[in-house]
Amino acid sequence: MRSQNGCTSDVIVDQDRRMSRQQKSQKLQQFVDYKRNMKFKLVDRQFVANNYSMRKTLGTGAFGTVKLCMHRKTQMPCAIKFIKKESLRVHEVYQQLNKNELEVLEETQHPHITRIFELLEDERNYYIVAELMSGGNLLEKIQEQRQFNESKAANVVAQVLHALNYMHGMNIMHRDLKPENILCEKSSDVAETEIHVKLTDFGFATKYDPNGRQHTLSLGSPLYMAPELCKEIAYDNKVDVWSTGVITYILLAGRPPFYDKNSRQTKEGIYQDIINSTPDYKVLDHVSAEATDFIKSALNKDPAMRPSIQELIESPWITKYSQGESLDQERELDLSHNLAAFAKTSIFQSGVCPIMANLMTEAEDLGELRTLFTKWDLNHDGYITMDELEQNMQEVCNLFNLDEPDVRKMM
Repeated sequence: MRSQNGCTSDVIVDQDRRMSRQQKSQKLQQFVDYKRNMKFKLVDRQFVANNYSMRKTLGTGAFGTVKLCMHRKTQMPCAIKFIKKESLRVHEVYQQLNKNELEVLEETQHPHITRIFELLEDERNYYIVAELMSGGNLLEKIQEQRQFNESKAANVVAQVLHALNYMHGMNIMHRDLKPENILCEKSSDVAETEIHVKLTDFGFATKYDPNGRQHTLSLGSPLYMAPELCKEIAYDNKVDVWSTGVITYILLAGRPPFYDKNSRQTKEGIYQDIINSTPDYKVLDHVSAEATDFIKSALNKDPAMRPSIQELIESPWITKYSQGESLDQERELDLSHNLAAFAKTSIFQSGVCPIMANLMTEAEDLGELRTLFTKWDLNHDGYITMDELEQNMQEVCNLFNLDEPDVRKMM
Protein backbone atom coordinates (compact mmCIF):
# COMPACT_ATOMS: atom_id res chain seq x y z
CA MET A 1 0.00 0.00 0.00
CA ARG A 2 1.40 3.40 -1.01
CA SER A 3 0.44 6.72 0.56
CA GLN A 4 0.14 10.11 -1.09
CA ASN A 5 3.72 11.04 -0.22
CA GLY A 6 5.07 7.85 -1.78
CA CYS A 7 6.00 5.87 1.34
CA THR A 8 4.81 2.29 1.57
CA SER A 9 3.64 0.72 4.84
CA ASP A 10 6.67 -1.59 4.87
CA VAL A 11 9.02 1.38 4.45
CA ILE A 12 7.44 3.15 7.43
CA VAL A 13 7.83 0.09 9.66
CA ASP A 14 11.40 -0.42 8.45
CA GLN A 15 12.27 3.22 9.19
CA ASP A 16 10.84 2.82 12.70
CA ARG A 17 12.94 -0.28 13.30
CA ARG A 18 16.13 1.40 12.04
CA MET A 19 15.87 4.29 14.52
CA SER A 20 17.70 3.98 17.84
CA ARG A 21 15.73 4.29 21.07
CA GLN A 22 17.21 7.76 21.60
CA GLN A 23 16.18 8.85 18.10
CA LYS A 24 12.70 7.51 18.69
CA SER A 25 12.49 9.38 21.99
CA GLN A 26 13.49 12.66 20.32
CA LYS A 27 10.98 12.21 17.52
CA LEU A 28 8.29 11.27 20.03
CA GLN A 29 8.96 14.46 21.96
CA GLN A 30 8.73 16.52 18.78
CA PHE A 31 5.37 14.95 18.05
CA VAL A 32 4.11 15.41 21.62
CA ASP A 33 5.18 19.08 21.61
CA TYR A 34 3.32 19.66 18.36
CA LYS A 35 0.22 17.88 19.68
CA ARG A 36 0.32 19.87 22.92
CA ASN A 37 0.30 23.12 20.99
CA MET A 38 -2.76 22.02 19.04
CA LYS A 39 -4.86 21.48 22.21
CA PHE A 40 -7.78 19.55 20.75
CA LYS A 41 -10.17 16.75 21.70
CA LEU A 42 -13.42 17.06 19.77
CA VAL A 43 -12.72 17.22 16.04
CA ASP A 44 -14.66 17.25 12.78
CA ARG A 45 -14.85 14.18 10.54
CA GLN A 46 -11.99 15.31 8.28
CA PHE A 47 -9.54 16.14 11.03
CA VAL A 48 -7.95 12.69 11.38
CA ALA A 49 -7.57 12.20 7.62
CA ASN A 50 -6.12 15.72 7.24
CA ASN A 51 -3.54 15.19 9.99
CA TYR A 52 -2.70 11.50 9.58
CA SER A 53 -2.07 9.43 6.47
CA MET A 54 -3.55 5.93 6.80
CA ARG A 55 -1.45 2.98 5.63
CA LYS A 56 -2.64 -0.50 6.57
CA THR A 57 -4.57 -2.41 9.23
CA LEU A 58 -2.34 -3.81 11.98
CA GLY A 59 -5.00 -5.68 13.91
CA THR A 60 -8.64 -5.94 14.87
CA GLY A 61 -10.04 -6.51 18.36
CA ALA A 62 -13.31 -6.55 20.24
CA PHE A 63 -13.55 -2.76 20.39
CA GLY A 64 -11.94 -1.49 17.21
CA THR A 65 -9.37 -1.63 14.44
CA VAL A 66 -5.72 -0.56 14.76
CA LYS A 67 -4.08 1.03 11.71
CA LEU A 68 -0.54 2.02 10.85
CA CYS A 69 -0.50 5.80 10.30
CA MET A 70 1.91 8.68 9.77
CA HIS A 71 1.48 12.13 11.30
CA ARG A 72 1.70 14.44 8.29
CA LYS A 73 3.33 17.42 10.03
CA THR A 74 6.07 15.67 12.01
CA GLN A 75 6.35 12.47 9.92
CA MET A 76 6.00 10.45 13.12
CA PRO A 77 4.81 6.85 12.55
CA CYS A 78 2.11 5.78 14.98
CA ALA A 79 -0.71 3.31 15.54
CA ILE A 80 -4.27 4.62 15.69
CA LYS A 81 -7.11 2.60 17.17
CA PHE A 82 -10.42 3.38 15.46
CA ILE A 83 -13.46 2.66 17.61
CA LYS A 84 -16.93 2.97 16.08
CA LYS A 85 -19.31 4.65 18.51
CA GLU A 86 -22.12 2.60 17.00
CA SER A 87 -20.43 -0.64 18.05
CA LEU A 88 -20.27 0.58 21.64
CA ARG A 89 -24.00 1.24 21.77
CA VAL A 90 -24.77 -2.48 21.50
CA HIS A 91 -24.46 -2.79 25.26
CA GLU A 92 -24.11 -0.19 27.98
CA VAL A 93 -21.06 -1.94 29.44
CA TYR A 94 -19.15 -1.40 26.19
CA GLN A 95 -19.60 2.35 26.47
CA GLN A 96 -18.35 2.29 30.06
CA LEU A 97 -15.36 0.10 29.18
CA ASN A 98 -14.38 2.44 26.36
CA LYS A 99 -14.65 5.40 28.76
CA ASN A 100 -12.43 3.49 31.19
CA GLU A 101 -9.81 2.89 28.51
CA LEU A 102 -9.67 6.56 27.56
CA GLU A 103 -9.41 7.70 31.18
CA VAL A 104 -6.76 5.11 32.05
CA LEU A 105 -4.63 5.86 29.00
CA GLU A 106 -4.56 9.55 29.78
CA GLU A 107 -3.02 8.85 33.19
CA THR A 108 -0.40 6.22 32.36
CA GLN A 109 3.16 7.00 31.29
CA HIS A 110 5.74 4.30 31.93
CA PRO A 111 8.68 2.72 30.03
CA HIS A 112 6.80 -0.57 29.81
CA ILE A 113 3.37 0.79 28.84
CA THR A 114 2.61 1.89 25.28
CA ARG A 115 2.57 5.66 25.11
CA ILE A 116 -0.63 7.42 24.13
CA PHE A 117 -0.17 10.70 22.26
CA GLU A 118 -3.73 11.94 22.03
CA LEU A 119 -7.38 10.97 22.29
CA LEU A 120 -9.78 12.27 19.67
CA GLU A 121 -13.40 11.82 18.78
CA ASP A 122 -15.75 12.92 16.02
CA GLU A 123 -19.42 12.20 15.51
CA ARG A 124 -18.75 8.61 14.41
CA ASN A 125 -15.55 7.37 16.04
CA TYR A 126 -13.13 7.52 18.92
CA TYR A 127 -9.43 7.60 17.98
CA ILE A 128 -6.57 6.52 20.25
CA VAL A 129 -3.24 7.67 18.80
CA ALA A 130 -0.39 5.58 20.22
CA GLU A 131 3.28 4.90 19.60
CA LEU A 132 4.07 2.27 17.00
CA MET A 133 5.41 -1.01 18.37
CA SER A 134 6.96 -2.73 15.34
CA GLY A 135 8.38 -5.80 17.09
CA GLY A 136 5.16 -7.82 17.18
CA ASN A 137 3.54 -9.35 20.25
CA LEU A 138 5.34 -11.44 22.86
CA LEU A 139 4.52 -14.86 21.40
CA GLU A 140 5.60 -13.77 17.92
CA LYS A 141 8.87 -12.41 19.29
CA ILE A 142 9.69 -15.57 21.21
CA GLN A 143 9.03 -17.72 18.16
CA GLU A 144 11.57 -15.60 16.25
CA GLN A 145 14.21 -16.15 18.92
CA ARG A 146 16.84 -18.74 18.15
CA GLN A 147 17.53 -19.05 21.87
CA PHE A 148 15.07 -18.54 24.69
CA ASN A 149 15.93 -19.56 28.22
CA GLU A 150 14.60 -19.15 31.74
CA SER A 151 16.65 -16.02 32.42
CA LYS A 152 15.09 -14.32 29.41
CA ALA A 153 11.64 -15.39 30.58
CA ALA A 154 12.33 -13.90 34.01
CA ASN A 155 13.47 -10.64 32.41
CA VAL A 156 10.28 -10.39 30.32
CA VAL A 157 8.06 -11.14 33.31
CA ALA A 158 9.95 -8.53 35.38
CA GLN A 159 9.17 -5.86 32.77
CA VAL A 160 5.48 -6.79 32.87
CA LEU A 161 5.52 -6.70 36.67
CA HIS A 162 7.04 -3.22 36.77
CA ALA A 163 4.33 -1.92 34.42
CA LEU A 164 1.62 -3.53 36.56
CA ASN A 165 3.18 -2.21 39.75
CA TYR A 166 2.97 1.30 38.31
CA MET A 167 -0.68 0.76 37.37
CA HIS A 168 -1.62 -0.76 40.72
CA GLY A 169 0.12 2.15 42.43
CA MET A 170 -2.39 4.36 40.62
CA ASN A 171 -5.23 2.01 41.64
CA ILE A 172 -5.73 0.76 38.08
CA MET A 173 -6.05 -2.93 37.18
CA HIS A 174 -5.66 -4.23 33.63
CA ARG A 175 -8.03 -7.24 33.74
CA ASP A 176 -7.05 -8.55 30.29
CA LEU A 177 -3.38 -9.52 30.53
CA LYS A 178 -2.30 -12.00 27.85
CA PRO A 179 0.68 -12.37 25.48
CA GLU A 180 -1.23 -10.65 22.65
CA ASN A 181 -1.47 -7.53 24.83
CA ILE A 182 2.28 -7.45 25.45
CA LEU A 183 4.04 -5.77 22.52
CA CYS A 184 7.76 -5.72 21.72
CA GLU A 185 10.04 -2.86 20.74
CA LYS A 186 12.29 -3.10 17.72
CA SER A 187 15.06 -0.50 17.37
CA SER A 188 18.46 -0.26 15.72
CA ASP A 189 20.25 -0.24 19.07
CA VAL A 190 18.34 -3.23 20.46
CA ALA A 191 19.82 -6.63 19.60
CA GLU A 192 17.55 -9.22 18.00
CA THR A 193 18.13 -11.44 21.03
CA GLU A 194 16.86 -8.77 23.44
CA ILE A 195 13.18 -8.50 24.33
CA HIS A 196 11.82 -5.13 25.47
CA VAL A 197 8.07 -5.22 26.11
CA LYS A 198 5.22 -2.82 26.78
CA LEU A 199 1.65 -3.45 27.93
CA THR A 200 -1.14 -2.37 25.62
CA ASP A 201 -4.92 -2.63 25.09
CA PHE A 202 -6.58 -1.16 28.17
CA GLY A 203 -10.12 -1.85 26.96
CA PHE A 204 -10.95 -3.76 30.16
CA ALA A 205 -8.77 -1.70 32.51
CA THR A 206 -10.49 0.18 35.30
CA LYS A 207 -9.88 2.10 38.49
CA TYR A 208 -10.49 0.39 41.81
CA ASP A 209 -10.70 1.38 45.45
CA PRO A 210 -8.20 -0.72 47.47
CA ASN A 211 -10.18 -0.06 50.65
CA GLY A 212 -13.66 0.03 49.21
CA ARG A 213 -16.14 -1.95 47.18
CA GLN A 214 -14.72 -4.68 44.96
CA HIS A 215 -15.65 -5.25 41.32
CA THR A 216 -18.00 -8.03 40.20
CA LEU A 217 -18.20 -7.62 36.40
CA SER A 218 -16.75 -10.80 34.88
CA LEU A 219 -14.66 -10.16 31.78
CA GLY A 220 -11.33 -11.00 30.19
CA SER A 221 -9.89 -13.81 28.07
CA PRO A 222 -10.91 -17.24 29.50
CA LEU A 223 -7.45 -18.85 29.52
CA TYR A 224 -6.05 -16.03 31.68
CA MET A 225 -9.00 -15.35 34.00
CA ALA A 226 -8.66 -15.83 37.75
CA PRO A 227 -11.03 -18.22 39.58
CA GLU A 228 -12.95 -15.33 41.13
CA LEU A 229 -13.68 -13.97 37.65
CA CYS A 230 -14.83 -17.40 36.48
CA LYS A 231 -17.14 -17.65 39.50
CA GLU A 232 -18.44 -14.11 38.87
CA ILE A 233 -17.77 -13.08 42.46
CA ALA A 234 -16.11 -9.97 43.93
CA TYR A 235 -12.47 -9.43 42.96
CA ASP A 236 -9.65 -6.89 43.10
CA ASN A 237 -6.29 -6.25 41.42
CA LYS A 238 -5.09 -9.75 42.34
CA VAL A 239 -6.68 -10.92 39.05
CA ASP A 240 -3.65 -9.34 37.32
CA VAL A 241 -1.35 -11.43 39.51
CA TRP A 242 -3.13 -14.60 38.40
CA SER A 243 -2.84 -13.65 34.71
CA THR A 244 0.88 -13.01 35.20
CA GLY A 245 1.22 -16.52 36.59
CA VAL A 246 -0.55 -17.97 33.56
CA ILE A 247 1.70 -16.02 31.16
CA THR A 248 4.82 -17.16 33.03
CA TYR A 249 3.68 -20.78 32.86
CA ILE A 250 3.19 -20.42 29.09
CA LEU A 251 6.66 -18.88 28.64
CA LEU A 252 8.32 -21.77 30.47
CA ALA A 253 6.11 -24.68 29.37
CA GLY A 254 4.97 -23.58 25.91
CA ARG A 255 1.31 -24.21 26.75
CA PRO A 256 -1.32 -22.75 29.09
CA PRO A 257 -1.83 -24.29 32.55
CA PHE A 258 -5.59 -24.67 32.19
CA TYR A 259 -6.19 -26.02 28.74
CA ASP A 260 -6.87 -29.53 27.44
CA LYS A 261 -7.81 -30.04 23.80
CA ASN A 262 -9.57 -33.30 24.59
CA SER A 263 -11.98 -32.06 27.22
CA ARG A 264 -11.88 -28.25 27.51
CA GLN A 265 -13.70 -27.36 24.30
CA THR A 266 -15.91 -24.60 25.73
CA LYS A 267 -15.45 -21.46 27.79
CA GLU A 268 -17.39 -23.11 30.61
CA GLY A 269 -15.03 -26.10 30.45
CA ILE A 270 -12.02 -23.83 30.84
CA TYR A 271 -13.72 -22.06 33.75
CA GLN A 272 -14.32 -25.37 35.53
CA ASP A 273 -10.71 -26.39 34.95
CA ILE A 274 -9.48 -23.10 36.43
CA ILE A 275 -11.78 -23.41 39.43
CA ASN A 276 -11.29 -27.10 40.20
CA SER A 277 -8.00 -28.29 38.68
CA THR A 278 -4.32 -27.90 39.47
CA PRO A 279 -1.80 -27.15 36.71
CA ASP A 280 0.58 -29.88 35.62
CA TYR A 281 3.78 -28.72 37.25
CA LYS A 282 5.70 -31.78 36.04
CA VAL A 283 6.16 -30.01 32.69
CA LEU A 284 8.28 -27.48 34.59
CA ASP A 285 10.80 -30.04 35.87
CA HIS A 286 13.41 -28.52 33.54
CA VAL A 287 13.27 -25.05 35.17
CA SER A 288 14.47 -23.80 38.53
CA ALA A 289 12.61 -24.37 41.79
CA GLU A 290 12.35 -20.58 42.15
CA ALA A 291 10.46 -20.35 38.84
CA THR A 292 8.00 -23.06 39.85
CA ASP A 293 7.47 -21.43 43.26
CA PHE A 294 6.83 -18.09 41.52
CA ILE A 295 4.11 -19.61 39.33
CA LYS A 296 2.53 -21.56 42.18
CA SER A 297 2.25 -18.45 44.32
CA ALA A 298 0.74 -16.39 41.48
CA LEU A 299 -1.75 -19.18 40.69
CA ASN A 300 -3.01 -19.49 44.26
CA LYS A 301 -6.78 -19.91 43.92
CA ASP A 302 -7.35 -17.88 47.10
CA PRO A 303 -6.82 -14.21 46.15
CA ALA A 304 -6.21 -13.33 49.80
CA MET A 305 -3.20 -15.68 49.79
CA ARG A 306 -2.03 -14.59 46.34
CA PRO A 307 0.98 -12.22 46.52
CA SER A 308 0.86 -8.63 45.34
CA ILE A 309 2.72 -7.49 42.24
CA GLN A 310 5.34 -5.84 44.46
CA GLU A 311 5.87 -9.13 46.31
CA LEU A 312 6.36 -10.92 42.98
CA ILE A 313 8.97 -8.32 41.99
CA GLU A 314 10.81 -9.10 45.22
CA SER A 315 10.54 -12.88 44.73
CA PRO A 316 13.79 -14.91 44.46
CA TRP A 317 13.13 -15.82 40.82
CA ILE A 318 12.78 -12.22 39.64
CA THR A 319 15.52 -10.70 41.81
CA LYS A 320 18.05 -13.41 40.91
CA TYR A 321 17.43 -14.20 37.26
CA SER A 322 15.77 -11.19 35.63
CA GLN A 323 19.07 -9.28 35.58
CA GLY A 324 20.71 -11.87 33.36
CA GLU A 325 22.29 -14.13 35.97
CA SER A 326 22.59 -17.58 34.47
CA LEU A 327 21.15 -20.61 36.16
CA ASP A 328 23.28 -23.60 36.98
CA GLN A 329 23.35 -25.85 33.90
CA GLU A 330 20.75 -23.61 32.26
CA ARG A 331 19.45 -24.98 28.99
CA GLU A 332 17.43 -23.47 26.20
CA LEU A 333 13.68 -23.94 26.49
CA ASP A 334 12.32 -26.11 23.69
CA LEU A 335 9.00 -24.34 23.23
CA SER A 336 8.87 -24.14 19.45
CA HIS A 337 6.27 -26.83 18.71
CA ASN A 338 3.88 -26.19 21.59
CA LEU A 339 4.19 -22.42 21.45
CA ALA A 340 3.67 -22.24 17.69
CA ALA A 341 0.49 -24.33 17.90
CA PHE A 342 -0.78 -22.31 20.85
CA ALA A 343 0.01 -18.98 19.19
CA LYS A 344 -1.87 -19.97 16.02
CA THR A 345 -5.02 -20.73 18.01
CA SER A 346 -4.55 -17.66 20.18
CA ILE A 347 -4.32 -15.34 17.17
CA PHE A 348 -7.61 -16.68 15.84
CA GLN A 349 -9.39 -16.38 19.18
CA SER A 350 -8.24 -12.79 19.78
CA GLY A 351 -8.68 -11.67 16.17
CA VAL A 352 -11.38 -13.42 14.19
CA CYS A 353 -13.77 -14.21 17.05
CA PRO A 354 -14.21 -10.52 18.09
CA ILE A 355 -14.62 -9.59 14.41
CA MET A 356 -17.37 -12.16 13.94
CA ALA A 357 -19.03 -11.03 17.16
CA ASN A 358 -18.96 -7.39 16.09
CA LEU A 359 -20.60 -8.28 12.77
CA MET A 360 -23.80 -8.40 14.79
CA THR A 361 -23.75 -4.64 15.38
CA GLU A 362 -24.99 -3.54 11.96
CA ALA A 363 -27.80 -4.88 9.76
CA GLU A 364 -25.68 -5.06 6.60
CA ASP A 365 -22.99 -7.06 8.43
CA LEU A 366 -25.66 -9.34 9.86
CA GLY A 367 -26.71 -10.04 6.28
CA GLU A 368 -23.16 -11.13 5.45
CA LEU A 369 -23.17 -13.40 8.46
CA ARG A 370 -26.46 -14.98 7.35
CA THR A 371 -24.99 -15.59 3.89
CA LEU A 372 -21.94 -17.31 5.36
CA PHE A 373 -24.08 -19.41 7.69
CA THR A 374 -26.32 -20.57 4.82
CA LYS A 375 -23.29 -21.42 2.72
CA TRP A 376 -21.57 -23.37 5.49
CA ASP A 377 -24.67 -25.23 6.69
CA LEU A 378 -24.16 -27.97 4.12
CA ASN A 379 -27.00 -30.25 5.23
CA HIS A 380 -29.36 -27.29 5.89
CA ASP A 381 -30.30 -28.44 9.38
CA GLY A 382 -29.87 -25.00 10.94
CA TYR A 383 -26.61 -25.89 12.69
CA ILE A 384 -22.93 -25.63 11.77
CA THR A 385 -21.19 -28.81 12.87
CA MET A 386 -17.54 -29.09 13.78
CA ASP A 387 -16.87 -30.85 10.46
CA GLU A 388 -18.59 -28.08 8.50
CA LEU A 389 -16.60 -25.45 10.38
CA GLU A 390 -13.34 -27.27 9.67
CA GLN A 391 -14.18 -27.51 5.96
CA ASN A 392 -14.82 -23.77 5.69
CA MET A 393 -12.20 -22.40 8.09
CA GLN A 394 -9.77 -21.63 5.26
CA GLU A 395 -12.25 -19.11 3.85
CA VAL A 396 -12.27 -17.17 7.13
CA CYS A 397 -8.50 -17.32 7.50
CA ASN A 398 -7.99 -16.06 3.93
CA LEU A 399 -10.43 -13.24 4.60
CA PHE A 400 -8.51 -12.05 7.66
CA ASN A 401 -5.03 -13.11 6.51
CA LEU A 402 -4.50 -15.58 9.36
CA ASP A 403 -2.90 -19.01 9.61
CA GLU A 404 -5.47 -21.76 9.81
CA PRO A 405 -5.86 -22.94 13.44
CA ASP A 406 -6.76 -26.29 14.92
CA VAL A 407 -10.55 -25.82 14.92
CA ARG A 408 -11.32 -28.39 17.58
CA LYS A 409 -8.70 -26.95 19.95
CA MET A 410 -9.96 -23.44 19.25
CA MET A 411 -13.58 -24.33 20.03
